[in-house]
Amino acid sequence: MALGARPDQVFWLMLQRGLTLAVPGIAISVGLAYGAGRVLANRLYEVSAMDPLVLTAATGLVFAFALAESYISDATGRPRRSDGGAAGGVGLWADFWRSMDALTWPVIRHALVYGAVLSTVLAALLLAVLWMNPEILLNDYPPDIRTRFGPMSERSKRQRIPVALLMGAVSLAIVIASFSTIRTNADGTIPFRTAFVHLFVMFSVFNVVDLLLIDWPLVAIGPRFIVLPGTEGSAGYKDYWFHFRGFLVGAVLVFVASGAMAAAIAAVF
Repeated sequence: MALGARPDQVFWLMLQRGLTLAVPGIAISVGLAYGAGRVLANRLYEVSAMDPLVLTAATGLVFAFALAESYISDATGRPRRSDGGAAGGVGLWADFWRSMDALTWPVIRHALVYGAVLSTVLAALLLAVLWMNPEILLNDYPPDIRTRFGPMSERSKRQRIPVALLMGAVSLAIVIASFSTIRTNADGTIPFRTAFVHLFVMFSVFNVVDLLLIDWPLVAIGPRFIVLPGTEGSAGYKDYWFHFRGFLVGAVLVFVASGAMAAAIAAVF
């Protein structure tokens, strides 16, 4: 890095390096994925050539990893090859572990704890809602089930508002509580990196728990209380892929939301 460069100049240089390799690679990959999809669509039943949600989620994840690689390589001061890649054969993961300094690991452990708390509370609330009135979560069901069931009733629409407010308030309270300890240990300041790592890990824990301990077990077990009236036997109740696709989209949303919230927190504190 050039001596005397401002932090914002270094930041944009880092983005430029990452985007120079990421954007062409993503464009080529999307084209190849679409071509492979057209081939498979002619040979496999109910396989489409283009799935916008999956391609968007996968593109977002690749883009995020490209930026992370660029940031880690620059942060650790590792030289780059003439083609823009980082020198040495160890690669991204070696740089990643080296960048996890003594300040970052406590943040990750702290986020894992509060991610478990957030996941436990929200999982309990979601299961309670499904037990009392699954129609409140109609928009989270697969498309074939929503089509067979029809529009949400006015009663469930009214119930959905306090449920959403309760979950939002509980989530916000847990997030605020999680940052209180971080702020105390950091003498009242919360850098962007600390806030981002904490939020990303905490929300990612819930995203994984939602898939592996809520959605897929419910698909496998198929309890009666999740079945909406008139939709018995629908294929969507055994659609693992629908929930995995939601997990991929959720991973992208977690990354974006964590970055936006971390920027706001760093600006305030």
